[in-house]
Amino acid sequence: MKYVYPAVFEEAEEGGYNVSFPDVPGTFTCGDDMADAIAMAEDAVTMMLADYEDSGKPVPVPSKMGEIKSKGIVSLVQADTDEWRKLRQ
Repeated sequence: MKYVYPAVFEEAEEGGYNVSFPDVPGTFTCGDDMADAIAMAEDAVTMMLADYEDSGKPVPVPSKMGEIKSKGIVSLVQADTDEWRKLRQ
């Protein structure tokens, strides 16, 4: 399945960015710079959504961009669980 979720990117005190997903509880990652943080975010949310699918849990509904209130940068992140599974085999 293909998904798109809003992610919150916040500058980390030690440098780089911390990333969270308001709609996917427990999904956090970080990156050394914005490009790394985006790549890590895509992998983290895809892995978590694949787990939702595999365990039969309902996949969370993504919020609309305007609904996310944060001091960080809010951006959409793509997840493709089918492609992720192919790469992990």
